[in-house]
Amino acid sequence: MSEFDKSLRTEQFIDADFTNWYTQGSPLVSGAGANLPETLQGFEGQEVVDFETQLADTIVDAHEPRNPYHGLQHSQRTTENAYDAYGAFQNFHSIKLPDGFLQPVLIGTAAHDHAHPGATFFADADPDRVPPGANKDMAVEWYTAKLTAERVKGMGGTVEQQTVAAYIPAASAYGAHVEQGRRLGLDRVVPKGLAGLMMRAVDVVPLAGDYAVSVAENTAILIGEKAAGLTVPETIHEYQDSRKGFLAGYVLHTLDALDEAAKAPLSGMMGWRERVQQRLTENDWLTKDGFSLQRAMLRAQTQAQYNHTLAD
Repeated sequence: MSEFDKSLRTEQFIDADFTNWYTQGSPLVSGAGANLPETLQGFEGQEVVDFETQLADTIVDAHEPRNPYHGLQHSQRTTENAYDAYGAFQNFHSIKLPDGFLQPVLIGTAAHDHAHPGATFFADADPDRVPPGANKDMAVEWYTAKLTAERVKGMGGTVEQQTVAAYIPAASAYGAHVEQGRRLGLDRVVPKGLAGLMMRAVDVVPLAGDYAVSVAENTAILIGEKAAGLTVPETIHEYQDSRKGFLAGYVLHTLDALDEAAKAPLSGMMGWRERVQQRLTENDWLTKDGFSLQRAMLRAQTQAQYNHTLAD
């Protein structure tokens, strides 16, 4: 792994071409360009006024009580994971990222699922869950990026900060592997900047804690919401295969990409890889011979929370 460029060139963190990722056009506020300073030092002196209150309000607005998963807790934990990881990244390389840059990054992280309709795509959402101004031919992440740029503008953020904040949810797009994602051209959303890869990582890192925490998170996605390319599992084996494919495939690949961009074993330092391995081990126990506590807990969760019975 090569040395990280400590000149803090902005292109290391933000993909300048992200405004061309979506077929709906740029998500930036009308009249705002995507021009960014050459280095992050250009964000010096651009601290958000009363940032703590602005961040708290962003998290509150991102909460959707109708979503079993994409709500308050998800917004909080992605933001916390990002904050901690940026701190570890700075310590590892002995650098300091300007607050004027990190603050819109954290606003974008907290807001990355604002207006989430309980489905990966508006086309799959219940009609009453499609927000004003959105439609089935619009990517959810593009819509959220647009709202986020408007939010930062409203809090007095500069054009550059609006651009950074919009980039974060824009980079979080998921579902390019399924028909709806292909129809929307989500295969064009391929972040290379550290901030985009950080967003993708914190979006999918499993929750820390015991299996009760894990099974509540997993079933909220698989059964409680309409996730891209996922069908509600009918058997323990189907559930197990789905989780293994996501964790061993997508999540670990996402962590690899982040570590490469950070030029540091960041996902290991944060304990994220350990979380993934713990969840994979627990997942293996679902089909062990004899008594399996995890299998009993999974069945209890799906039955009590969703009135859904998993067969062997």
